[in-house]
Amino acid sequence: MRRKILLLLNNAPDVKIFTNDLYKRLENEGFDVIVASESLFYQYTLNLDFSVDYIFSQYFKLNKDKYDLKLLNTSIANFNIWESYFSDYDRANHIGNKHTKDYTNKVMVCLYNFFYEIFEREKIDIVWHEAVSNSFNYAAYNISTLFNAKYKGLIYSRLPNRYEVLNAVYADSRQYIEEYNNALYNADILDEKAVEYIDKYLLNFSNIQPDYMQLVGLNATDSMAQLYLRKDKIRYLIKSLIYLKKERKNDVPYAYQLGNPIVSSINTFWMQLKRKIKLPIIIKKYYEPIDNSLNDLFFLYPLHFHPESATSIWARHLNDELNTIINIAFNLPFGYKLYVKDHISAAGFPSLSFYKKLSQIPNVVIIPFSQDAKILIKRCVKVITLTSTVGFEALVLGKPVIVLGKVFYEKHPLVTKIDNFEQLFKILSQSSRDTIANSNNAVSTVYGYYKISMSIDDYKDTIDLIIDSIKK
Repeated sequence: MRRKILLLLNNAPDVKIFTNDLYKRLENEGFDVIVASESLFYQYTLNLDFSVDYIFSQYFKLNKDKYDLKLLNTSIANFNIWESYFSDYDRANHIGNKHTKDYTNKVMVCLYNFFYEIFEREKIDIVWHEAVSNSFNYAAYNISTLFNAKYKGLIYSRLPNRYEVLNAVYADSRQYIEEYNNALYNADILDEKAVEYIDKYLLNFSNIQPDYMQLVGLNATDSMAQLYLRKDKIRYLIKSLIYLKKERKNDVPYAYQLGNPIVSSINTFWMQLKRKIKLPIIIKKYYEPIDNSLNDLFFLYPLHFHPESATSIWARHLNDELNTIINIAFNLPFGYKLYVKDHISAAGFPSLSFYKKLSQIPNVVIIPFSQDAKILIKRCVKVITLTSTVGFEALVLGKPVIVLGKVFYEKHPLVTKIDNFEQLFKILSQSSRDTIANSNNAVSTVYGYYKISMSIDDYKDTIDLIIDSIKK
Protein backbone atom coordinates (compact mmCIF):
# COMPACT_ATOMS: atom_id res chain seq x y z
CA MET A 1 0.00 0.00 0.00
CA ARG A 2 1.40 3.39 -1.02
CA ARG A 3 2.01 5.76 1.85
CA LYS A 4 0.85 9.37 1.68
CA ILE A 5 3.15 12.24 2.53
CA LEU A 6 2.06 15.85 2.98
CA LEU A 7 4.61 18.43 1.78
CA LEU A 8 4.12 21.92 3.21
CA LEU A 9 5.06 25.11 1.38
CA ASN A 10 5.64 28.51 2.90
CA ASN A 11 8.60 30.86 3.14
CA ALA A 12 10.85 28.34 4.92
CA PRO A 13 14.34 28.87 3.42
CA ASP A 14 15.81 25.46 4.37
CA VAL A 15 13.11 23.49 2.55
CA LYS A 16 12.61 25.40 -0.70
CA ILE A 17 15.90 24.30 -2.27
CA PHE A 18 14.85 20.64 -2.11
CA THR A 19 11.17 20.95 -3.04
CA ASN A 20 11.07 19.89 -6.72
CA ASP A 21 13.67 17.13 -6.50
CA LEU A 22 12.21 15.79 -3.28
CA TYR A 23 8.73 15.62 -4.82
CA LYS A 24 10.01 13.59 -7.79
CA ARG A 25 12.07 11.25 -5.63
CA LEU A 26 9.18 10.61 -3.25
CA GLU A 27 6.93 9.66 -6.15
CA ASN A 28 9.63 7.36 -7.51
CA GLU A 29 9.98 5.79 -4.06
CA GLY A 30 6.29 4.87 -4.08
CA PHE A 31 4.75 7.70 -2.06
CA ASP A 32 1.55 9.52 -2.92
CA VAL A 33 2.58 13.17 -2.49
CA ILE A 34 0.04 15.75 -1.32
CA VAL A 35 1.05 19.42 -1.25
CA ALA A 36 -0.40 22.15 0.97
CA SER A 37 0.70 25.78 0.64
CA GLU A 38 0.21 28.80 2.89
CA SER A 39 -0.80 30.94 -0.12
CA LEU A 40 -0.63 31.20 -3.91
CA PHE A 41 2.57 33.24 -3.61
CA TYR A 42 4.83 30.20 -3.67
CA GLN A 43 3.48 29.06 -7.00
CA TYR A 44 4.86 32.31 -8.39
CA THR A 45 8.25 32.18 -6.63
CA LEU A 46 9.34 28.54 -6.36
CA ASN A 47 9.14 27.41 -10.02
CA LEU A 48 7.26 24.30 -8.97
CA ASP A 49 7.26 21.23 -11.21
CA PHE A 50 4.02 19.97 -9.66
CA SER A 51 0.57 21.21 -8.74
CA VAL A 52 -0.46 22.30 -5.25
CA ASP A 53 -3.41 20.35 -3.84
CA TYR A 54 -4.45 22.57 -0.96
CA ILE A 55 -3.96 26.34 -0.54
CA PHE A 56 -4.74 27.75 2.87
CA SER A 57 -5.27 31.37 1.74
CA GLN A 58 -8.05 30.22 -0.60
CA TYR A 59 -9.52 27.99 2.10
CA PHE A 60 -9.46 30.92 4.52
CA LYS A 61 -11.13 33.16 1.96
CA LEU A 62 -14.02 30.73 1.59
CA ASN A 63 -14.39 29.68 5.22
CA LYS A 64 -13.34 32.60 7.44
CA ASP A 65 -16.95 33.42 8.35
CA LYS A 66 -18.35 29.91 8.04
CA TYR A 67 -17.29 28.26 11.28
CA ASP A 68 -18.09 31.09 13.67
CA LEU A 69 -14.97 30.12 15.62
CA LYS A 70 -16.03 26.47 15.85
CA LEU A 71 -13.44 23.73 15.52
CA LEU A 72 -14.34 20.70 13.40
CA ASN A 73 -13.35 18.21 16.08
CA THR A 74 -13.49 18.59 19.85
CA SER A 75 -10.04 17.01 20.15
CA ILE A 76 -8.52 20.08 18.47
CA ALA A 77 -9.51 22.20 21.46
CA ASN A 78 -7.14 20.15 23.61
CA PHE A 79 -4.18 21.71 21.80
CA ASN A 80 -2.70 24.94 23.04
CA ILE A 81 -3.66 26.79 19.88
CA TRP A 82 -2.26 30.13 21.00
CA GLU A 83 1.07 28.50 21.71
CA SER A 84 1.26 27.51 18.06
CA TYR A 85 0.56 31.11 17.01
CA PHE A 86 3.14 32.74 19.28
CA SER A 87 6.05 32.55 16.80
CA ASP A 88 3.95 34.41 14.18
CA TYR A 89 2.98 36.99 16.80
CA ASP A 90 6.65 37.44 17.67
CA ARG A 91 7.62 37.76 14.00
CA ALA A 92 4.91 40.35 13.41
CA ASN A 93 6.22 42.42 16.31
CA HIS A 94 9.67 42.44 14.75
CA ILE A 95 8.92 42.62 11.04
CA GLY A 96 5.33 43.81 10.68
CA ASN A 97 2.30 42.28 8.91
CA LYS A 98 0.10 42.57 11.99
CA HIS A 99 -3.57 41.57 11.84
CA THR A 100 -6.70 42.51 13.73
CA LYS A 101 -7.75 40.30 16.64
CA ASP A 102 -10.81 39.09 14.73
CA TYR A 103 -8.72 38.19 11.67
CA THR A 104 -6.19 36.27 13.80
CA ASN A 105 -8.86 34.31 15.66
CA LYS A 106 -10.44 33.29 12.37
CA VAL A 107 -7.06 32.35 10.91
CA MET A 108 -6.32 29.95 13.76
CA VAL A 109 -9.71 28.27 13.63
CA CYS A 110 -9.51 27.88 9.86
CA LEU A 111 -5.90 26.72 10.00
CA TYR A 112 -6.64 23.83 12.34
CA ASN A 113 -9.80 22.91 10.43
CA PHE A 114 -7.84 23.12 7.15
CA PHE A 115 -5.32 20.52 8.27
CA TYR A 116 -7.94 18.38 10.00
CA GLU A 117 -9.88 18.11 6.72
CA ILE A 118 -6.72 17.26 4.78
CA PHE A 119 -5.73 14.48 7.18
CA GLU A 120 -9.26 13.11 7.35
CA ARG A 121 -9.68 13.11 3.57
CA GLU A 122 -6.20 12.03 2.49
CA LYS A 123 -5.22 9.65 5.34
CA ILE A 124 -1.78 11.26 5.61
CA ASP A 125 1.04 9.10 7.00
CA ILE A 126 3.92 11.62 7.08
CA VAL A 127 4.32 15.41 7.06
CA TRP A 128 7.48 16.95 5.61
CA HIS A 129 8.61 20.54 6.14
CA GLU A 130 11.14 22.48 8.19
CA ALA A 131 11.30 21.99 11.96
CA VAL A 132 8.22 23.40 13.72
CA SER A 133 8.78 27.15 13.66
CA ASN A 134 5.50 28.90 12.81
CA SER A 135 1.76 28.45 13.13
CA PHE A 136 1.38 26.88 9.68
CA ASN A 137 3.59 23.88 10.36
CA TYR A 138 2.78 23.85 14.10
CA ALA A 139 -0.90 23.29 13.30
CA ALA A 140 0.06 20.56 10.81
CA TYR A 141 2.23 18.90 13.47
CA ASN A 142 -0.53 19.03 16.10
CA ILE A 143 -3.15 17.58 13.76
CA SER A 144 -0.70 14.88 12.66
CA THR A 145 -0.66 13.59 16.25
CA LEU A 146 -4.44 13.11 16.15
CA PHE A 147 -4.05 10.81 13.14
CA ASN A 148 -0.91 9.01 14.35
CA ALA A 149 1.06 10.44 11.45
CA LYS A 150 4.78 11.23 11.63
CA TYR A 151 6.24 14.71 11.33
CA LYS A 152 9.68 15.25 9.77
CA GLY A 153 11.17 18.74 10.09
CA LEU A 154 14.45 19.88 8.50
CA ILE A 155 16.71 22.34 10.34
CA TYR A 156 20.31 23.52 10.12
CA SER A 157 22.61 21.71 12.53
CA ARG A 158 24.97 23.65 14.82
CA LEU A 159 27.72 21.58 13.19
CA PRO A 160 29.13 22.77 9.82
CA ASN A 161 27.66 21.25 6.64
CA ARG A 162 25.01 19.26 8.45
CA TYR A 163 21.24 19.21 8.87
CA GLU A 164 18.97 17.71 11.49
CA VAL A 165 15.57 16.14 10.97
CA LEU A 166 13.29 16.62 13.99
CA ASN A 167 10.33 14.33 14.63
CA ALA A 168 8.59 16.65 17.08
CA VAL A 169 8.49 20.29 18.18
CA TYR A 170 11.67 19.89 20.20
CA ALA A 171 14.90 18.04 19.45
CA ASP A 172 15.23 14.61 21.06
CA SER A 173 17.69 15.17 23.90
CA ARG A 174 17.46 11.48 24.86
CA GLN A 175 18.79 10.35 21.50
CA TYR A 176 21.65 12.84 21.77
CA ILE A 177 22.72 11.65 25.22
CA GLU A 178 22.52 7.99 24.14
CA GLU A 179 24.96 8.69 21.32
CA TYR A 180 27.12 10.77 23.67
CA ASN A 181 27.34 7.86 26.11
CA ASN A 182 28.09 5.41 23.29
CA ALA A 183 31.11 7.49 22.36
CA LEU A 184 32.19 8.08 25.95
CA TYR A 185 32.10 4.44 27.06
CA ASN A 186 32.61 2.62 23.75
CA ALA A 187 35.15 4.72 21.91
CA ASP A 188 36.28 1.73 19.86
CA ILE A 189 32.91 1.54 18.05
CA LEU A 190 33.11 5.00 16.47
CA ASP A 191 33.00 4.82 12.69
CA GLU A 192 35.87 6.24 10.67
CA LYS A 193 33.79 8.87 8.91
CA ALA A 194 32.55 10.29 12.21
CA VAL A 195 36.04 10.30 13.73
CA GLU A 196 37.47 12.06 10.67
CA TYR A 197 34.75 14.74 10.81
CA ILE A 198 35.13 15.27 14.57
CA ASP A 199 38.93 15.50 14.39
CA LYS A 200 38.66 18.16 11.70
CA TYR A 201 35.94 20.01 13.63
CA LEU A 202 37.96 20.10 16.85
CA LEU A 203 41.15 21.07 15.01
CA ASN A 204 39.40 24.11 13.49
CA PHE A 205 37.07 24.71 16.44
CA SER A 206 38.30 28.21 17.27
CA ASN A 207 37.42 29.48 13.76
CA ILE A 208 34.14 27.65 13.15
CA GLN A 209 30.77 29.39 12.91
CA PRO A 210 27.45 27.57 12.39
CA ASP A 211 26.19 27.63 8.79
CA TYR A 212 23.06 29.60 9.67
CA MET A 213 25.21 32.47 11.01
CA GLN A 214 27.02 32.78 7.70
CA LEU A 215 23.85 33.54 5.73
CA VAL A 216 23.94 36.89 3.93
CA GLY A 217 21.49 39.25 5.59
CA LEU A 218 22.16 38.25 9.18
CA ASN A 219 25.75 39.32 9.76
CA ALA A 220 26.01 42.74 11.44
CA THR A 221 28.99 43.61 9.24
CA ASP A 222 27.16 43.14 5.91
CA SER A 223 26.61 46.36 3.97
CA MET A 224 23.24 47.40 2.55
CA ALA A 225 24.66 46.77 -0.93
CA GLN A 226 25.57 43.19 0.06
CA LEU A 227 22.08 42.71 1.39
CA TYR A 228 20.07 44.08 -1.52
CA LEU A 229 22.15 44.41 -4.71
CA ARG A 230 21.82 40.72 -5.45
CA LYS A 231 20.26 38.77 -8.31
CA ASP A 232 18.09 36.66 -5.99
CA LYS A 233 16.64 39.81 -4.40
CA ILE A 234 15.83 41.29 -7.81
CA ARG A 235 14.19 38.04 -8.95
CA TYR A 236 12.16 37.93 -5.73
CA LEU A 237 11.02 41.54 -6.29
CA ILE A 238 9.92 40.83 -9.87
CA LYS A 239 7.99 37.70 -8.88
CA SER A 240 6.40 39.55 -5.96
CA LEU A 241 5.18 42.27 -8.30
CA ILE A 242 3.70 39.68 -10.67
CA TYR A 243 1.93 37.98 -7.74
CA LEU A 244 0.56 41.34 -6.54
CA LYS A 245 -0.69 42.28 -9.98
CA LYS A 246 -2.53 38.99 -10.46
CA GLU A 247 -3.61 38.19 -6.90
CA ARG A 248 -4.05 41.53 -5.12
CA LYS A 249 -7.71 40.89 -4.33
CA ASN A 250 -7.92 37.14 -4.77
CA ASP A 251 -5.10 36.00 -2.48
CA VAL A 252 -3.05 38.74 -0.79
CA PRO A 253 -5.65 39.66 1.88
CA TYR A 254 -5.85 35.99 2.92
CA ALA A 255 -2.12 35.18 2.89
CA TYR A 256 -1.91 35.58 6.64
CA GLN A 257 1.83 34.88 7.06
CA LEU A 258 3.24 36.73 4.08
CA GLY A 259 0.62 39.39 3.42
CA ASN A 260 1.77 41.86 0.80
CA PRO A 261 5.31 40.70 -0.10
CA ILE A 262 6.38 44.19 -1.19
CA VAL A 263 5.26 45.68 2.12
CA SER A 264 7.08 42.88 3.96
CA SER A 265 10.24 43.57 1.94
CA ILE A 266 10.01 47.30 2.66
CA ASN A 267 9.59 46.58 6.38
CA THR A 268 12.66 44.34 6.32
CA PHE A 269 14.63 46.99 4.42
CA TRP A 270 13.78 49.62 7.03
CA MET A 271 14.75 47.24 9.81
CA GLN A 272 18.15 46.74 8.20
CA LEU A 273 18.62 50.46 7.55
CA LYS A 274 17.71 51.41 11.12
CA ARG A 275 20.09 48.71 12.32
CA LYS A 276 22.94 50.32 10.37
CA ILE A 277 22.09 53.70 11.93
CA LYS A 278 21.83 52.31 15.48
CA LEU A 279 24.93 50.11 15.49
CA PRO A 280 27.53 52.91 15.75
CA ILE A 281 25.56 54.40 18.66
CA ILE A 282 25.37 51.02 20.41
CA ILE A 283 29.07 50.35 19.88
CA LYS A 284 30.08 53.77 21.20
CA LYS A 285 27.58 54.15 24.03
CA TYR A 286 26.69 50.71 25.37
CA TYR A 287 29.37 48.16 24.51
CA GLU A 288 32.03 47.83 27.19
CA PRO A 289 35.54 46.78 26.17
CA ILE A 290 36.91 43.98 28.32
CA ASP A 291 40.40 43.69 29.66
CA ASN A 292 41.60 40.11 29.28
CA SER A 293 44.23 40.75 31.92
CA LEU A 294 41.57 41.27 34.57
CA ASN A 295 40.42 38.27 36.54
CA ASP A 296 36.71 39.09 36.52
CA LEU A 297 34.35 36.55 37.98
CA PHE A 298 31.54 36.41 35.45
CA PHE A 299 28.82 34.26 33.95
CA LEU A 300 28.33 34.44 30.19
CA TYR A 301 24.88 34.97 28.64
CA PRO A 302 24.77 35.04 24.80
CA LEU A 303 21.96 37.07 23.27
CA HIS A 304 19.83 35.20 20.73
CA PHE A 305 18.58 36.19 17.31
CA HIS A 306 14.91 37.18 17.06
CA PRO A 307 12.53 36.14 15.66
CA GLU A 308 13.39 32.47 15.32
CA SER A 309 12.23 29.11 16.64
CA ALA A 310 15.19 28.84 19.05
CA THR A 311 13.47 31.47 21.19
CA SER A 312 9.80 31.72 20.15
CA ILE A 313 9.30 27.92 20.12
CA TRP A 314 12.04 26.37 22.28
CA ALA A 315 12.05 29.12 24.92
CA ARG A 316 8.66 30.77 24.49
CA HIS A 317 8.22 31.86 28.10
CA LEU A 318 11.67 33.45 28.11
CA ASN A 319 11.43 35.09 24.70
CA ASP A 320 11.60 38.58 26.27
CA GLU A 321 15.37 38.55 26.76
CA LEU A 322 15.50 41.84 28.65
CA ASN A 323 13.23 40.39 31.31
CA THR A 324 15.19 37.11 31.27
CA ILE A 325 18.51 38.93 31.77
CA ILE A 326 17.05 40.99 34.62
CA ASN A 327 15.95 37.78 36.35
CA ILE A 328 19.40 36.25 35.91
CA ALA A 329 21.33 39.37 36.95
CA PHE A 330 19.40 39.82 40.17
CA ASN A 331 20.10 36.21 41.14
CA LEU A 332 23.89 36.41 40.76
CA PRO A 333 26.12 35.93 43.80
CA PHE A 334 27.43 39.32 44.91
CA GLY A 335 30.74 40.21 43.32
CA TYR A 336 30.01 38.34 40.08
CA LYS A 337 29.09 39.95 36.78
CA LEU A 338 26.89 38.86 33.92
CA TYR A 339 28.60 39.32 30.56
CA VAL A 340 25.85 39.68 27.96
CA LYS A 341 27.42 39.03 24.58
CA ASP A 342 25.66 40.52 21.60
CA HIS A 343 24.88 38.24 18.66
CA ILE A 344 26.54 39.02 15.33
CA SER A 345 23.30 38.17 13.53
CA ALA A 346 21.11 40.20 15.90
CA ALA A 347 23.23 43.18 16.95
CA GLY A 348 21.45 46.45 16.27
CA PHE A 349 18.00 45.00 15.68
CA PRO A 350 16.73 45.56 19.25
CA SER A 351 15.78 49.12 20.16
CA LEU A 352 18.25 51.55 21.68
CA SER A 353 16.13 51.45 24.81
CA PHE A 354 16.81 47.70 25.06
CA TYR A 355 20.57 48.37 25.21
CA LYS A 356 20.08 51.33 27.54
CA LYS A 357 18.06 49.26 30.02
CA LEU A 358 20.65 46.47 29.87
CA SER A 359 23.43 48.96 30.57
CA GLN A 360 21.59 50.23 33.67
CA ILE A 361 21.63 46.82 35.38
CA PRO A 362 24.44 47.20 37.94
CA ASN A 363 26.15 43.85 37.39
CA VAL A 364 25.67 43.50 33.61
CA VAL A 365 28.41 44.15 31.05
CA ILE A 366 27.36 44.33 27.37
CA ILE A 367 30.01 42.61 25.25
CA PRO A 368 30.48 43.54 21.56
CA PHE A 369 29.37 41.02 18.95
CA SER A 370 32.92 41.05 17.59
CA GLN A 371 34.36 39.59 20.79
CA ASP A 372 35.44 35.94 20.43
CA ALA A 373 32.81 33.88 22.25
CA LYS A 374 35.12 30.93 22.72
CA ILE A 375 37.65 33.04 24.65
CA LEU A 376 34.81 34.25 26.87
CA ILE A 377 33.65 30.66 27.40
CA LYS A 378 37.09 29.67 28.62
CA ARG A 379 37.26 32.60 31.06
CA CYS A 380 33.72 32.51 32.46
CA VAL A 381 32.44 30.58 35.47
CA LYS A 382 29.51 29.10 33.58
CA VAL A 383 27.48 29.78 30.47
CA ILE A 384 23.80 30.61 31.01
CA THR A 385 21.64 30.26 27.89
CA LEU A 386 18.18 29.65 26.52
CA THR A 387 19.11 27.37 23.60
CA SER A 388 22.25 28.95 22.13
CA THR A 389 25.00 27.33 20.08
CA VAL A 390 27.37 28.97 22.59
CA GLY A 391 26.01 26.47 25.13
CA PHE A 392 27.02 23.57 22.89
CA GLU A 393 30.45 25.09 22.26
CA ALA A 394 30.92 25.49 26.01
CA LEU A 395 30.25 21.78 26.47
CA VAL A 396 32.87 20.95 23.82
CA LEU A 397 35.33 23.03 25.86
CA GLY A 398 34.29 21.30 29.09
CA LYS A 399 32.58 24.35 30.58
CA PRO A 400 29.38 23.81 32.67
CA VAL A 401 26.18 25.27 31.20
CA ILE A 402 22.87 26.34 32.70
CA VAL A 403 20.01 25.81 30.24
CA LEU A 404 16.71 27.67 30.51
CA GLY A 405 14.98 26.55 27.30
CA LYS A 406 14.50 23.25 25.48
CA VAL A 407 17.55 22.16 23.49
CA PHE A 408 19.12 18.91 22.31
CA TYR A 409 22.08 19.07 24.72
CA GLU A 410 20.04 19.68 27.89
CA LYS A 411 20.76 16.18 29.27
CA HIS A 412 24.55 16.50 28.86
CA PRO A 413 26.30 15.76 32.20
CA LEU A 414 27.76 19.28 32.29
CA VAL A 415 24.31 20.88 31.93
CA THR A 416 22.04 22.05 34.74
CA LYS A 417 18.50 22.50 33.46
CA ILE A 418 16.40 24.91 35.50
CA ASP A 419 12.66 25.48 35.25
CA ASN A 420 12.32 28.70 37.25
CA PHE A 421 14.47 31.54 38.50
CA GLU A 422 13.88 30.65 42.14
CA GLN A 423 16.51 27.92 41.74
CA LEU A 424 19.11 30.15 40.15
CA PHE A 425 20.79 31.92 43.09
CA LYS A 426 21.51 28.66 44.89
CA ILE A 427 22.90 27.01 41.76
CA LEU A 428 25.08 29.99 40.84
CA SER A 429 26.37 30.33 44.40
CA GLN A 430 27.70 26.77 44.20
CA SER A 431 29.51 27.40 40.92
CA SER A 432 33.24 27.11 40.49
CA ARG A 433 35.42 28.26 37.63
CA ASP A 434 36.67 24.76 36.93
CA THR A 435 36.41 23.23 33.48
CA ILE A 436 36.28 19.56 32.67
CA ALA A 437 38.22 19.85 29.45
CA ASN A 438 39.41 16.50 28.16
CA SER A 439 39.51 14.90 24.74
CA ASN A 440 36.98 12.19 25.63
CA ASN A 441 34.37 14.77 26.65
CA ALA A 442 34.98 16.89 23.53
CA VAL A 443 34.80 13.91 21.14
CA SER A 444 31.69 12.48 22.84
CA THR A 445 29.94 15.87 22.89
CA VAL A 446 30.43 16.34 19.16
CA TYR A 447 29.83 12.68 18.30
CA GLY A 448 26.42 12.66 20.00
CA TYR A 449 25.34 15.56 17.81
CA TYR A 450 27.02 14.23 14.68
CA LYS A 451 24.98 11.02 14.95
CA ILE A 452 21.62 12.80 15.12
CA SER A 453 22.38 14.99 12.10
CA MET A 454 23.21 14.38 8.44
CA SER A 455 25.67 15.69 5.88
CA ILE A 456 24.93 18.38 3.30
CA ASP A 457 28.30 18.22 1.54
CA ASP A 458 26.68 16.82 -1.59
CA TYR A 459 23.20 17.81 -2.84
CA LYS A 460 22.32 14.34 -4.17
CA ASP A 461 23.51 12.66 -0.96
CA THR A 462 21.39 15.09 1.05
CA ILE A 463 18.26 14.16 -0.93
CA ASP A 464 19.09 10.48 -0.32
CA LEU A 465 19.48 11.10 3.41
CA ILE A 466 16.21 13.07 3.54
CA ILE A 467 14.42 10.16 1.83
CA ASP A 468 15.99 7.72 4.31
CA SER A 469 14.86 9.87 7.26
CA ILE A 470 11.32 10.00 5.87
CA LYS A 471 11.19 6.22 5.49
CA LYS A 472 12.22 5.59 9.11
